[in-house]
Amino acid sequence: MKKKMSYWRSLKKIDADVQIPQPLRAKFFCLKGRCYNINPLYDARAMQCLSRAVKLNPSMVDSWNELGECYWKNMNVKEARASFEGALKQERNRLSLRCLSIILRQESGARRGKEATAVIQKSVELAKEAVSQDTKDGV
Repeated sequence: MKKKMSYWRSLKKIDADVQIPQPLRAKFFCLKGRCYNINPLYDARAMQCLSRAVKLNPSMVDSWNELGECYWKNMNVKEARASFEGALKQERNRLSLRCLSIILRQESGARRGKEATAVIQKSVELAKEAVSQDTKDGV
């Protein structure tokens, strides 16, 4: 445990703008944000790191997905949805598809009639696509 805390303290002391080469900064902030986001509770530091990672490299799908989960923890479903959609613009991947499917199902409760049905159908389509990419995901 002491060794892990030592690594964490070292990570916090790194000045990315000075010590991390430009091509690696987005990955650094993604990993640092992921470390903060491990906690089941929302952590604003995770949001800061992940937002910066996405700005530095908008094509990094892992950053978009982690940012979406961070927004979701903070109950900001609108931004979580936008983050997962941002990831899907870069690459169709099972994590973004699965999470976006869940968000759409949650949002369908606030809608009525044909609109709710359309949202649920879209959710099912996304879930099917996610499962088709990896049938063992979630098992």
